[in-house]
Amino acid sequence: AEEADGAAGGSGLRIGGIGEGEGGGGGIFGSEYGDQIGLSTFPYTYYLQILTDKISAAWFTSLVDPGVRGTHTVTVYFKIQRDGRVSDLKVEEASEIRSLDLSALRAITTAAPFPPLPEEYDQDFLGIHLIFEHSK
Repeated sequence: AEEADGAAGGSGLRIGGIGEGEGGGGGIFGSEYGDQIGLSTFPYTYYLQILTDKISAAWFTSLVDPGVRGTHTVTVYFKIQRDGRVSDLKVEEASEIRSLDLSALRAITTAAPFPPLPEEYDQDFLGIHLIFEHSK
């Protein structure tokens, strides 16, 4: 596996929450992976690991404005359809640094499509709240 160009030591991403459902879908938002993530409703942690691995590999922090200092986060929301396609991709909480926000969106579109949702998962889609953290 190739590493993302320019990945800074303190940069990373984590799942802040998941939601599931039909139509509008439900959702929760937590601060730590595995804490309030809703694993009771989506126990397929291997699938979440595949997502974060693919997105991490596609996130090129070198595309973020090199003058940015400090720690900044952007939260992105998207749905994964049963066949692994991404829909409803949007910045949920902007970082105030446009190049960081755009790099997060780009990482998800580059990493997609994802594997189909697990067969045992009986909802139409999985909603993901993904937090990208950039430190420099």
